[in-house]
Amino acid sequence: MRLRAKLFWSIGSLFFLIAILSYFLPTAFLKRDSAHFKERLDADAASRATQIIEQNKLVLSSFVGQIRGEINSLLYLISSSDALKQALPENSTSFHQEPWQMASHLIYFNDQVGFIQETHNGTAEAVILLDQTPIYLFRSAQLNKQLFLVQFEDQSPLAGIQLEPNGALILFDWSIFNSAESDWRKAYFAVDLGSGFASENASAKRYQDLLMTTLSASKKYLELQLASSHLSLQDWLDTKKLPKSADVPPLTNQEIDTPYGVMWRNWDSMKRPDNHTEPLGFFGRGMVDLFFADLALKDPFNASAPKGVVYLNQNRQLGFGLQSVDIFYKTPLFDDATFYKNHAPPDNQVPISTELALIESGNHLCIGSTLKLVTSNAKHEDYFTIGMRLSPLLRNLALSANVDVLLLQNGEILTAISSKGNSVPESILKQVPVESILGKDRGSIELNEKSFYYAKVQEDVSSKLSLYFLVSADETVYQQITEVEEQTKQALALQLLIIALFCLVVALIVLAYLSHRVTKPISVLAKATEEVAQGHYNTVALPESTNQNDEVAVLARSFAHMVDGLRDREKIRGVLNKVVSKEIAEEILKGTVHLGGEEKIVTILFADIRGFTKMTENFHPRDVIGLLNTFMTKMSRIIDEEGGVIDKYIGDEIMALYGAPIEQADSAYRALKTSVRMMRFLKEWNDERISQGRPAIEIGIGVHTGPVIAGNMGAEFRMNYTVLGATVNLASRLCSMAKPGEILTTEPTIHSSQVQASFEFKEDPAIEVRGFSKEIKTFSVIKLKNPEL
Repeated sequence: MRLRAKLFWSIGSLFFLIAILSYFLPTAFLKRDSAHFKERLDADAASRATQIIEQNKLVLSSFVGQIRGEINSLLYLISSSDALKQALPENSTSFHQEPWQMASHLIYFNDQVGFIQETHNGTAEAVILLDQTPIYLFRSAQLNKQLFLVQFEDQSPLAGIQLEPNGALILFDWSIFNSAESDWRKAYFAVDLGSGFASENASAKRYQDLLMTTLSASKKYLELQLASSHLSLQDWLDTKKLPKSADVPPLTNQEIDTPYGVMWRNWDSMKRPDNHTEPLGFFGRGMVDLFFADLALKDPFNASAPKGVVYLNQNRQLGFGLQSVDIFYKTPLFDDATFYKNHAPPDNQVPISTELALIESGNHLCIGSTLKLVTSNAKHEDYFTIGMRLSPLLRNLALSANVDVLLLQNGEILTAISSKGNSVPESILKQVPVESILGKDRGSIELNEKSFYYAKVQEDVSSKLSLYFLVSADETVYQQITEVEEQTKQALALQLLIIALFCLVVALIVLAYLSHRVTKPISVLAKATEEVAQGHYNTVALPESTNQNDEVAVLARSFAHMVDGLRDREKIRGVLNKVVSKEIAEEILKGTVHLGGEEKIVTILFADIRGFTKMTENFHPRDVIGLLNTFMTKMSRIIDEEGGVIDKYIGDEIMALYGAPIEQADSAYRALKTSVRMMRFLKEWNDERISQGRPAIEIGIGVHTGPVIAGNMGAEFRMNYTVLGATVNLASRLCSMAKPGEILTTEPTIHSSQVQASFEFKEDPAIEVRGFSKEIKTFSVIKLKNPEL
């Protein structure tokens, strides 16, 4: 029986047995166990998810109640504040300052407060909104110790004033320096800091004086700079170059550890990071407190009021911050009067709305409540509203309940927070099948290749919002999977172990026998093929001769014959390559060479040394041969590189073919490029020879394109591949007529493909050529148009 049949039946039978055993035995055991397991999973998965969601509804109710309690506590304290009562219009002339002071303290000391609004007869007295406030990237250039040039992306430059070392920059419009210094305090600061904040007066006074001093010093600095440069302020600012973002080194570890450093680290993604340090709240609360507690600003909307606050990185060239227009508002953002009237408490109770309100402005969302400020004048309607930012509230809810939270507004996804407190990426939110969720109280969805159970939960804050809890289906079945795994793994492991050991023993016995018969000669043959691939025919080690008739023995004997043939072929190739060109040698080795010829369009190049006989008349014959061999070697290498075929060497002359025996569409281009390269190389070689005291070598080149008879000429037992015809004669005559260093060609050559676009020519007078009845129009090749070719 042949070895192939033995291998087929032995290995095939072995693996067929293994396949049958591996399928039927484990499948039978698993089928029995998994049937009961699937029934249990299907019955328990939905009920477990429902139980988790129902439990978390209680968490939501408790959480919303806690929020309502915190907001109402703040409003109750405000309702009993003597400071606020003194700030009302009927009691105080400094009303424009006190509401901003009150708002700033509430926001600064409670990091969840994101909205403050106080109105008087429908007019806004103080409106601050922090939720979803944009943080801007900016570049800066330091002008002096305390003055900076600051520019947000795509906005006009601003002036940055630094009151304290390493502190934030307060931004102003450059027009501030056009006003008189005596008007600054009147424009910015309240005349009376307010009796309700007497403990803050000293700090506010210090910051006010410091700002006035810094602005005054900056104004004098600018006046000196403009006077010395004889430029306008705008022209002078244009001379100050801002750094490019890519040129500024990244933050140090110390800078990254700060709350706003976390923001800086995420500028590459241009997304607000979701972490528990809440850098947005840090920026917004810090900016509000700086303006209305430290500086005690009178009016944030004054034309010369600060435009924002920014923080610099350690290199003081790049940073981020907020703008005033994104936090402070002139008009009410919430209809507090209508909301309070619809949810007014019973008489004789604290005048705080009985329900929570959804405060919307653009993409800003807060949950809040409204206090009606009681005044002695019945015509006055004063309301104070506090709202808490929705984003941190949802994050705390997700962490407390350990579920994913999905919030929809008017049927569109507003935000989603995972059970770990992180915002769900936009790429995953796009996969949520909103249409299948709307209108349903519970169900299951596929999201990011995972299964989730969802349930709608609603606290009556707004009918526009829909809040969903999502529980991973994987979590609900994890316990059952663990139980089944423990029950089945020991029995299944023992069964598979017995099957594997039996199959392994049988396989080892069979393979031990086959390896002795097959692998040894195959290994020798594999190594021998590597030697043959590298061309080491004389060092090839072949398998020992055998009398067997299987495929391996036949392969070994055939391989030995092949190696013998390759040795002989390589010897012939080595001899042929020294006698004829590589292309002709390949044709001979293919066995396609025969006497006769065929007509081809080729380009022929002749190159001849000028004055060679005179130059070498005093040379020793050995030196003559050495010079010719060196010259021919260098020129032949250029011809080979351009795809030419050397037909023959005629004394000190070279004849090369382009387009035969292998046709080339750009044969004329290759020939002319070869000529230019030969002249270029000869110049470099002559410079070297002259420096060594040797005579220069000059050549003339003739190139012509036309029909020839190409083929093998000679006797049956000795042939030579060459070309014949008038084209050859004309190319030879052109070479003879070419002056030293000149390349002569003809009209058919310059009209060939790529030639006119690649070379510069000079048309010569028509000449009479011996053996041709008509005058021949000739051209001199000047140079390649692209010198790098």
